[in-house]
Amino acid sequence: MAITMCDIAKKASVSQTTASLILNGGKASSRFSDQTAERVRSIAAQMGYRTNRTAAILRNQKNCLIGVLSGGYRMESFGGLLEGISKTVEPKYGIVPAVHHYDGQTERHCLQMFVDMRLSGVIAFWSGDEQSIPFYHELSEKYGIAIVLCDSSIPNLNVPYLIADNEKLAYMAASTLLEFGHREILGLIFQQPQDVIANMLISGYRKAMAEHNNGNVDFITSTLAATPIYSAEYVKLVSQYVDSVIEYLQKDNFKYTAIWAQDDLIVYDLMFKLNRLGLRVPEDISLIGMGNRESSNLPQINLSSVASESFVENGCIVSRSLIANIECNKTSAICLDRKLKVFLRNSIRKI
Repeated sequence: MAITMCDIAKKASVSQTTASLILNGGKASSRFSDQTAERVRSIAAQMGYRTNRTAAILRNQKNCLIGVLSGGYRMESFGGLLEGISKTVEPKYGIVPAVHHYDGQTERHCLQMFVDMRLSGVIAFWSGDEQSIPFYHELSEKYGIAIVLCDSSIPNLNVPYLIADNEKLAYMAASTLLEFGHREILGLIFQQPQDVIANMLISGYRKAMAEHNNGNVDFITSTLAATPIYSAEYVKLVSQYVDSVIEYLQKDNFKYTAIWAQDDLIVYDLMFKLNRLGLRVPEDISLIGMGNRESSNLPQINLSSVASESFVENGCIVSRSLIANIECNKTSAICLDRKLKVFLRNSIRKI
């Protein structure tokens, strides 16, 4: 027997009108508390209720679908992010995943596909290709499709974005090493000196050192142009950068007791090359990375790292923001806050 709105309303202890407004969306649904809305949607899902998407499209002139455009399925954060999005938007909205592999032409094709499908909203990782910027503006301003960006913002695009707080990441990494008694610390910043990210990392690093009355703020930036983390060239460029770091350390006779690095991947390669030189982690040198990649928790690596507390929670954050924009029909260029955490493992020793 088909599940009716009346059945759901009765079980959720709300009126039929309330249940209908919550499940069908639109501006009116935002008047209810998050707890009430979650209870109604959860009960509807348990009872096997399916929203009449055709009717919703006719009402809103948009599909009840959300596009998720990522750089690649290999992104370790993508699975958690997608789980968080799914938990937040379903069953009211369906999800349409797409991948651009950091190729601007593919990205623009995906954005046009989203327009053709008349999606309600898009959560996107910008490829970095400036030719795609007008497409994002058109998506938001011409077609009225809500957008939330992940890992970047786009100039003059008035949409929410979730990015890493690089200043805080560096501050937390350096502070952790300082709290373990280290004073001879080196920072590894895989960015060119003029890059905004480099300046933010250096700023956080300086702040941590100043709080511990340590004026030695030593770091190594890169001479190489930054590439997307998940591009094929990234690992090769990281290896070249780590080679230059090893050369620098040898010239200084390995005076540093601890190193923090912008990405766990940098530390993996550094660990291997230090081990080849007979240096042990953490007995000879303590290390901490950023990103908390899955491999960091492996017994043979056991790398301490600073990262988002939960990729699933990040997915919830961006999707809640997107739904608010869809249903209230307004948006603003705000940076969404995400919680950071130090994941302590055996790569740091106390001195």
